[in-house]
Amino acid sequence: LSRARTSRATEHLRKVHRISSKKTAAAVEGKRKRDETVERLLLSNLYRTSPQRLHLLLETLRIVNNNLPFCSGEYEESRVIRQVVVREEMQTTINAEPIAKAIVELYSSTKAELLDFLECNRSDCANFVIMTDFWTCRTTHGKYLGLRLYLVDEFWQMRSVMLGTRKFSPSYGDRDVGIQGPFSIVAGKNSGGFQTTERFFFAATSDAGPDVKNLLVNKLKYRWEWCVAHMAHAATKEACGMRNDASKSLNPGMTKLISRIKKTIYQVRTVETTGNLFQELCRTQTETGTTQPFDYNPARFLSLTTAIRRILDKWTAIVAWYDERARKALRESQVPPTFPLQDDQLDLVHLLSLLRPIAGVKRMCQAEEPNQVNVLHALYLIRFNTLDLDKPLKHYMSTKENPKFIAKNELTDLAQFTRERLRKALDSRFFSRYYKTSETQSAAFVFEMQSRLHPTYKRPDKSLNRVVKLCCIDNGHRARDAEVRLEYVSEKIKEKFREILTAVAENRTIFEYASSNFASRPRSDFLEDRSRVFVYK
Repeated sequence: LSRARTSRATEHLRKVHRISSKKTAAAVEGKRKRDETVERLLLSNLYRTSPQRLHLLLETLRIVNNNLPFCSGEYEESRVIRQVVVREEMQTTINAEPIAKAIVELYSSTKAELLDFLECNRSDCANFVIMTDFWTCRTTHGKYLGLRLYLVDEFWQMRSVMLGTRKFSPSYGDRDVGIQGPFSIVAGKNSGGFQTTERFFFAATSDAGPDVKNLLVNKLKYRWEWCVAHMAHAATKEACGMRNDASKSLNPGMTKLISRIKKTIYQVRTVETTGNLFQELCRTQTETGTTQPFDYNPARFLSLTTAIRRILDKWTAIVAWYDERARKALRESQVPPTFPLQDDQLDLVHLLSLLRPIAGVKRMCQAEEPNQVNVLHALYLIRFNTLDLDKPLKHYMSTKENPKFIAKNELTDLAQFTRERLRKALDSRFFSRYYKTSETQSAAFVFEMQSRLHPTYKRPDKSLNRVVKLCCIDNGHRARDAEVRLEYVSEKIKEKFREILTAVAENRTIFEYASSNFASRPRSDFLEDRSRVFVYK
């Protein structure tokens, strides 16, 4: 009965009988992890020997992780709660002084744990992938630069480790010669404390900002690849005209539609004269029954797709809400408000069908669950199906039991134009490595090399051949030229792959085999064996 995280029985109850659990899958998963943490703490030596110290450390984690304020002394209410609720053997003083000491203790122990983890999984050759990104604190609005490592651990599991974040606020004088200097200093401080130098890093991922990319590629000499979530978001912003000025947009129609979406969201969220009317309409006139308010933020990867999906899910409730507002305005002899999206429902349906696969890739990357090979093949599927202008578009409500498609000639003009813009944006950012000579020469082809080593994909060249030929033909190359490009791209991938195998063979000792036939063979023979196994057309 199990399918992914939701059983078929649960799906049947929700869709057919409209019966759903109050607990979401995320809530159930959170409870499971919390129970495991509690069980581990209760069995720990710290709980048996020093429960007061465990209480202090847990309170410190709660304060630090949630940016909670704490005063120099104790609140009177905290003392009462501690004496009434907390057992006597676990009571401890919680104020600024012990919290500050506990923060230092937690940091030092976490750092020691990370050092041991990295040492156990460090290889003789470069095997770490580094990712740099910026975060903004919700409370102080300060900008922080974070450094995350990706690696395959000793148990052959894909793992990621956040090395740390540092506040990034260089002065005007530091920025005078560019941002690369302050950026490299902060990134070096993040990685230097964990005994990780440039020779351990195989590749780097980031957005394509000129300063960051130039630092990682030219100064640090890493193999650079797009962070796919950033790449997909940048392509979506360009194709959908996600900017305030429609005159400067590459997709003015979409820019105006987004403006109407924001206007609708603002009115539904802020008009106070209707009270809780919208929430009640959601409970009675929609299938899901949720009353969560709409939201839209262009900086968030999934914001546009989520906003369109929620508007379509709540369409009947929104229409009824505007109708009631219009009747109320007429009763008060006022001009009735109009629904900004009343003529855009078909556009929204087609656009959601177009954007949903892209959002799936973004969500996949942010979850940090799949490896990069799955991400690459998800991009291939989008290029084969969603962005192929000659194929019908899969409807966002399509299922295996009831497949639905939108024919090419049935797409609205806005959806068709956005589809063309999205294909062009993704081609220029990612798939240009297959049809532009300059991009092919500079590309690292990390994803493609991983695909050839992945045990799940027996014929990775089959997908590569299709996507190279398709991209070449769609971008003006003849069929004969596409074959030449395919041979050139395949040769570049094999060339880079051999470089890695050579580095591995030169930096690692060959295992002692029981058979003298194997033990007597030179390293070059093993290298050729691996090349024949993994590198093929």
